[in-house]
Amino acid sequence: MAFTGREFFDGAFAAWGCFVILIAPATVIYVIIMSALDIQGLSSYLMQFPGVLAIFVVAIISAYFFLVPWTFAGLLVGAAVAYGLGLSLRRTRNLPLHVTLFAILGLVVGVATSTVGATFYTGTASLVSPITLGAMVIYSLGTAVAVALGWLFTASKALLADAREGRGT
Repeated sequence: MAFTGREFFDGAFAAWGCFVILIAPATVIYVIIMSALDIQGLSSYLMQFPGVLAIFVVAIISAYFFLVPWTFAGLLVGAAVAYGLGLSLRRTRNLPLHVTLFAILGLVVGVATSTVGATFYTGTASLVSPITLGAMVIYSLGTAVAVALGWLFTASKALLADAREGRGT
């Protein structure tokens, strides 16, 4: 599989775009889990419909306000590693290996950005709070999925273009 600069940029922005799309469902899952564990008394709010709606809307808006700029910074930091990974895998045809390694890269970037973000947000390096830990897990897993999906989207587009142009892989 060839690996061009255009494919790199397409993949990086596809991964970031996938994560931006995944923020809303990840935030809903996070709020549901935190309410099920009754963290900060959320379950009492979730017993009332207006409370449910308000919590979800506020959580999603807050997530987009905080996470979109933060994840763009993560994109810039993770891009260098993704570029190196892409270069090292350019002669490897094993697609499951590519997906797995890019998902692991996404997980590492997700943990790193979540740790820095939680420290910035809470003002402390203590990451043992259930709220902080829950957010880190949900958003790190979302990053892993987004990076794998970004790679899949870009690789399938590149392979299709190669096949049309008769370049092979």
